Amino acid sequence: MNSNSNITTSGQLKLTQGEIDYLQQFLKANDRGGYYFALYNMTGVTQVLVQGEISTFSGFGGGGAYVSNMLMYEYKEDYKVKRLCCIKALEIDLP
Repeated sequence: MNSNSNITTSGQLKLTQGEIDYLQQFLKANDRGGYYFALYNMTGVTQVLVQGEISTFSGFGGGGAYVSNMLMYEYKEDYKVKRLCCIKALEIDLP
């Protein structure tokens, strides 16, 4: 049983129309971080906090996302080659 009153026993999120309107303001302003942090403050769901950190490159999760994005940008050509090699390897019929 979930102790958070904003989450149903089936895992559905319950929000009032006022809360939805408030969250929509963040999305209309293209403020994903603000949306996630506001939703976290409403629900206390840890995964929402992690998403907020990732989308703003803050906290532990955001730091990891920042480094991952930087490495992907820096080594994107190597990544493309390795990805193609892996895809091709999966296409080979092994005995």
